[in-house]
Amino acid sequence: MPTHSTDDTAIAVIDEAIAAFDGTHVEPLREAAGKAQVSPAVIDRLVDVGFSGEPNTQIAATWLLKHYLEQGFDLTDAQNAAIADGLERLTGWAVQLHLAQSFRWLHCPDAQAAKVADTLKAWFQSDRNFLRAWACDALWQLGKQHEAVRDTAFETLLAAEADPAASVRARARNLLKMK
Repeated sequence: MPTHSTDDTAIAVIDEAIAAFDGTHVEPLREAAGKAQVSPAVIDRLVDVGFSGEPNTQIAATWLLKHYLEQGFDLTDAQNAAIADGLERLTGWAVQLHLAQSFRWLHCPDAQAAKVADTLKAWFQSDRNFLRAWACDALWQLGKQHEAVRDTAFETLLAAEADPAASVRARARNLLKMK
């Protein structure tokens, strides 16, 4: 008689929470994250849904992905590559924000660094202040990993210092302090 694995159970909990997500309230996602034991299979599911679902499912999946990264879960090389490869397809600002905020835990493969930098530069042009702030942060993190995009990261940081939004300028100042 087949038994359900821990991964299957965790994925079922995650899928249920994502399906029920109303686009605003994250408490059910937080509860699901507490119940579902994170594993590479769970992260694979979140990456799949985060890059292919409808807007609310993308928001929920990327929120959960960011949550697990904040809790210290490390991604595999394949997961990092899949995220780097899919960034340019993301159009929802909340999904972009979640991933930009996650860059301190992501490791972009060398071959994808320039393409990822171009995507993050485009996000930095957003009319959403927090997305601009975190796109700058993400570019800075990417520049720390890849010398080839450091000039782009620094140029973006200089632009952020002159941004009309205080939140963007504050993120730039914080990055300079951590330099």
